[in-house]
Amino acid sequence: MRRKGAIQMSLGFIVAVVFAVVLLSLAIIWIRDTFFEVDLVVQDLTRQAQEELGKVFSETTANFAVRPSRPEVRRGTQLIVQAGLKNNDPSGNDLYFVTRIKAADTTTNIPVSTMDSWITQSTETFAGPNSIAYRDVIISIPTNAETGAYMFDVFACSSETSGLSVLSCGIDSPDKWGTPQTLTVMVKAA
Repeated sequence: MRRKGAIQMSLGFIVAVVFAVVLLSLAIIWIRDTFFEVDLVVQDLTRQAQEELGKVFSETTANFAVRPSRPEVRRGTQLIVQAGLKNNDPSGNDLYFVTRIKAADTTTNIPVSTMDSWITQSTETFAGPNSIAYRDVIISIPTNAETGAYMFDVFACSSETSGLSVLSCGIDSPDKWGTPQTLTVMVKAA
């Protein structure tokens, strides 16, 4: 009798261990798939924006553009769009670029000066002759943002030497590169 009880206990223990391993495996697969899908969405948006920018540069004479230019987001979202810089310098020089974002206007009651704190400025980037450089334009929409439109001016400056400062790049700077772009962020309720 004792032997039968020991075997039953062992079988029960084995079934419990197998059941726990199966549940753990399913949980790991679910977590991995959930995060992998989120990562793919970000990559697809970036790739799509870069494809649109490549099309803009091949079909027009523009050398600076932002895509998408009118994204819709929910409150509490970090928005990343792409700025494209085409180095079509007539002298064929290597150029360094900075992209600057500045709050411009809103259809809400939020002060424009508050919107400046939502911006993450980019760092300097390099582009050889006849090449395109891409920069992330990052705006973090707070959870308390009102529903409506938020407009930002996005512009770039260039230099033949490294060390260009984002803060020295202004919309009227003599080293401004291309035409300033307007980024209109449409914020929807959560």
